Amino acid sequence: MSTPDVLTLRIGSRFLIVTLFPNLVFALLIGALMFAGAPSHRPDWHRLEQRLQDLSVVGVVLLGVSVLAFSVALHPLNYTLVQLMEGYWRGLPFGDQLQRSAEARGNLYRRELRRRGANGADVAALLYWLPPGNNPVRPTMLGNVLFAGEVRAGSRYGYWTEVVWPRLMPLLSDQIRSQLGDARNQLDAAARLASVGLLGVLTTTLLLIQYDVWLLVAVGCYLFAWTSYRSAVAAARRFSQGLAVAFDLHHLALWDALSLDRPADLDVEYETRAELLTRLFRDEHDLEPDERATFKYLPPPPPCPPCP
Repeated sequence: MSTPDVLTLRIGSRFLIVTLFPNLVFALLIGALMFAGAPSHRPDWHRLEQRLQDLSVVGVVLLGVSVLAFSVALHPLNYTLVQLMEGYWRGLPFGDQLQRSAEARGNLYRRELRRRGANGADVAALLYWLPPGNNPVRPTMLGNVLFAGEVRAGSRYGYWTEVVWPRLMPLLSDQIRSQLGDARNQLDAAARLASVGLLGVLTTTLLLIQYDVWLLVAVGCYLFAWTSYRSAVAAARRFSQGLAVAFDLHHLALWDALSLDRPADLDVEYETRAELLTRLFRDEHDLEPDERATFKYLPPPPPCPPCP
């Protein structure tokens, strides 16, 4: 299979898993409740069965096309949705205040864990998935896991992950890239299902507020959203671990791809070379002439001898 075919397959499978399936679940839930009579009548299974029997093929096709068109329109917003679930709320109404307040509580929580010490396994595990050093604690568990994983992946070698990662990603082996893609799809799909569950809580509450026991549907939507969010956090941990593995196995390949001499050892890489390379990627004007002079291009390899 050619590279374009593989890329098309991945984009298609990501769209189906991350966007179309959650939207279809939501449409089927709300459609079933409305077919059963909500909100004007108490939902009734016999009414739902009758409405389904009366539904024409044209109606099914129109419903499917509507869900598909809606999913295509929303697909580019998946990244924004995950960022909101990570706690990047600035720009929203009252978002700045909420984010600062949540970060302040998170920083107090981290200081308390550090005061208790990292000797216990439970405390150490909690601290591991919080941002290291003086990086601010994010408002949500998902945000903390992703940010901690991103920072640690490159910082162990002295790199700033967010700057270096776009250059390193094309150098990954197919196996590592596939594992990272699968983990990211699982993360985004679980996050999308969590958002669908929360939207389902609001929508089903409005539809069923008059019908006592039927409000258990809203409770079920909440439990579904909570479970999906926990799954997103678990997938974020797998993605973070995969990101660390990618740096472990391929960080030196970056120097080879740039035709630059590798760092002599891990200490040199961590203390000087990785930081200089990161600063070069971020802004070439950030380096002094003597710092730029430390990068030595390697001569091209000699041509292979002709085959006999």
